[in-house]
Amino acid sequence: MNGKKICFVLDHKLHHYRIPFFKKLSQKGYIIDIYHIGTEISFNEERVKEKLISFSKPLNKLLHFDLPSLQGYSVVIFMQNLRLLNLWSATLSFKRKSKIIHWGIGVSSSRGLPKNKNLISFLRDFLSNYADALVFYSEFPVQFFNKKNKAKSFIAHNTIVNRLSKDFSSSKKDSFLFIGSLNERKGLDVLLLAFKEYLSLNPSQIKYLNIVGDGKKTLVDKFKQFVQENNLSQNVRFVGALYDENEKRKYFESAVACISPKQAGLSVLESFSFGVPFICFDNAISGGEHLNIKNGFNGYLVKSKKELISRMLFMVNNEKEYRVMGRNSYEFFSRERSMDEMVSQFDAAIKYATEK
Repeated sequence: MNGKKICFVLDHKLHHYRIPFFKKLSQKGYIIDIYHIGTEISFNEERVKEKLISFSKPLNKLLHFDLPSLQGYSVVIFMQNLRLLNLWSATLSFKRKSKIIHWGIGVSSSRGLPKNKNLISFLRDFLSNYADALVFYSEFPVQFFNKKNKAKSFIAHNTIVNRLSKDFSSSKKDSFLFIGSLNERKGLDVLLLAFKEYLSLNPSQIKYLNIVGDGKKTLVDKFKQFVQENNLSQNVRFVGALYDENEKRKYFESAVACISPKQAGLSVLESFSFGVPFICFDNAISGGEHLNIKNGFNGYLVKSKKELISRMLFMVNNEKEYRVMGRNSYEFFSRERSMDEMVSQFDAAIKYATEK
């Protein structure tokens, strides 16, 4: 056990799905403090502590955290958010004694992953020169960094722990699934239009769309009104938010595929953990999680609503194909996206930074 004291500075609240990651990382011998701007979560882990911090927003766009001195840590791991002033001051400080690691998507992703290097990419690359190691959610951003920064880059694929994980690829199917918070960025309106056209083509089976999640009442009412006005009430089921994991699991069990047209995050990995393929647009808003989808292998990356409909029809009319894709999804998750692998990459990055 190494006993190194490290800290993470998150640019968001601490999410429950991160708890297994921090617990497993602490089992490598690290004593971990987590600075975040949310509410406290009960870890029940002696070697992991939370530190709640306040923040301000200079110029309404930048972020500044009220952080104590971080000099007592062997390694400080910042989310690589270029709007965070503390990231710049800590990384560029000539007085710092701690090693600095940047962690994140590695590119701007609010409009989908970029195709070319831009001004923000150059700024990120410049600042990364002064970090001791870089950890990314996927391999995608590495192409935008210089040779020096590539050499100190580690890939810790974003993933989840699912204690109820099971391969449901051979289960009885009767529906498609949308799961997650209901907001305009995810493209549920596109999915509802696609599902309406899909039904008009008289598919031989799979005539339901389950929507698991909740959002602003005005937006949910808008979606429900669309369903009612287009005579889809018998086919589209608004389940609402589910907090019981066993209840949520039932909807994955009966799903041919999980679909989120315009945004794809950790729901991709959750879907795979149940042996369910995933479909989204190839330019979906994502931290790189949608890059886990390999066309025709464990899901589809589509370019339009028309192609989405085509893929939905193909899947329901080719049962063997969607069952093979489901099995591929589960095996890919189990083999290549385990939490142990994510923790292993972080451990390697920390050791690299401290041994420099």
